[in-house]
This record gives sequence, C-alpha cells and structure tokens, in this order.
Amino acid sequence: MLAEQGDLFSKHCSRCKVLKPFDQFSTNGLGKWKSHCKSCGSKASRAYEVANAEAVAAKKAHRYRENIDEHKRKRAQRYWKDPESAKASARAWGAANKELAKKQATKWARENPEARGAIRSRNLVRNRDKYNESSRLRKLLYRRLKPDESRAKAASYRERNRARMTAYVAIRHARKMRATPPWVDQVAISKIYFAANFLGMVTGEWYHVDHIVPLQGPLAMDGPFKGERIVSGLHCEANLQVIPGRLNQSKSNRYWPDMP
Repeated sequence: MLAEQGDLFSKHCSRCKVLKPFDQFSTNGLGKWKSHCKSCGSKASRAYEVANAEAVAAKKAHRYRENIDEHKRKRAQRYWKDPESAKASARAWGAANKELAKKQATKWARENPEARGAIRSRNLVRNRDKYNESSRLRKLLYRRLKPDESRAKAASYRERNRARMTAYVAIRHARKMRATPPWVDQVAISKIYFAANFLGMVTGEWYHVDHIVPLQGPLAMDGPFKGERIVSGLHCEANLQVIPGRLNQSKSNRYWPDMP
C-alpha cells in the first residue's frame, strides 16, 4: 500500500500521477486526504467555472446577497488593514474592467442618490481648488481649439436661459454700483471700454475690460473669515485694464496683485 501511495510523507496524485508531499493535498470533510493534489483541484475548478460561467456567477451572487453584511465587514477589515494597498487594488481592477466599473458605479449612484450627493459635496469641499482649476483649463482649451463652437454654445445657452442671464446681468450691475465710489471718473472709464472695443475691431480678437482686483473674489475656505469674500475691488478707472478675452476668462476671479 505504501509502495503505491508513496511514503509516510508523500503520496501520488490520482490525476497528474506525480509523487508530492502531503502539504500539496487538501482534506475532505471527513479529515482524510483527497486523492488529487491542490494544483489539479484548482485547474478542475477553473475549467468548471469557464464551462458553467452563468451558473457560477448566479451562485456567487446568491451567496453574496445571503451574506452581504458579512462580506461588507470583511471588505472593511481588509481595507483598514492596508488602505493604500486596497486603493491601489481597486484602481487596478477599475482600469482592467472599465465598462463593468462604470456600470456598477452608475447603478450604485442611481440607487443611493443621497450618499452620492454627500460624497460629491465632501470631495468638492476638499478639492475645490483642484476642481475649479481643472474645469477652468478644460473650458479654456475648448474655447481655444473650437472658438466658433464655443461661441455658438454660449449663444444657445443665453437664448435658452434668458431669465437666468437677465438676473445675472442685474446682479453684476448691482455689484458694480455698490463697488463704484462717488469720486469715480466716468469719462476715464468710458475711454477704457472704448479702447477695448477698438482693439477688438483692429485685431479681430475679443478684448475685455478686466477688474484688476475682482469685484467679487473667491470665498475663504478656512480661518476666522470662512465663507466670506477674500477680496472685493472697486469699479473705478484705477482698477480697470484691457486684456485679451481668453486671458480674462482664464484668470477669472482667482488672481490679483499681491494676493495672499
């Protein structure tokens, strides 16, 4: 019997016929060694999963639904044991399964609108500067690569949202009025706007009258003045400059001289 099975520390696999140590074999429910080795068992399992992919997937899904709380607990344990490794693994899986990852993310967002909104709000607060800069660069690149389409889209948006644009113009005008000191030189301001129009006609490029220090600067994200405007400039000749429209759109209200 030992001659057929090997020695006290090894046995032959019934499938690959190779003599292997006992640690290469699994035990059955009765505590006895299986006739085939772990390697052959793994190959057979993979072959079965390929041949019965739908049945295996349905069985796994059923098992997951039946034990969803336990799966979540184990997944959380693995994540907090090594967060960086878990994130890297998730990114790698997402890169290898883009369509499936997108479909799962869309389904989760549709089923969990409140959680999705909370996550987006939290990420926006944490990465506001990053989001704003990324959005600004995308818009700027689009305007430069497709100026005609950009102008057409802007005109279409204004046409579809007349009430909103009217409100925006009114608010902008009110801000200018509040930021206009009584000693302002209206003639000098008119000359600056005339210069912008003249440059546009001569060069064929849009020129804007820009407030050097913005009328309404960005909000403070922290500190004692959190939620307040960092800076508010005046609408006067000393705070106006004529610059290309693309440059004005790129700087928005985030840049001014001597900014902190």
